[in-house]
Amino acid sequence: MCGRYRRRSDKQRIAEAFEVGMGLEDLYLEPEDDIAPGSVQPVVFANDSGDRQIGMMRWGFKLPERLLFDARSEGIERTPFWKDSSQQRRCIVPADAIFE
Repeated sequence: MCGRYRRRSDKQRIAEAFEVGMGLEDLYLEPEDDIAPGSVQPVVFANDSGDRQIGMMRWGFKLPERLLFDARSEGIERTPFWKDSSQQRRCIVPADAIFE
């Protein structure tokens, strides 16, 4: 994944695009043009009952020595660090553009 992305869509547009019905009430989103790893951003995820919900999450895994935020899709299911997350904790990151 690229190191930066842009999100211009508001919460209603995101909810419509990804069929989100929960988590919208208390969410206020400003458009952002330069979103970096480590920032807290909206994501769409399946809650415990399987319904799509929008919520704020930190982009990346904060490790003691660094922030880990990208991986190659090839072999991700065999890499110990990424295996569980790629199988059990997937989410959709609403973005309007990506750039290096």
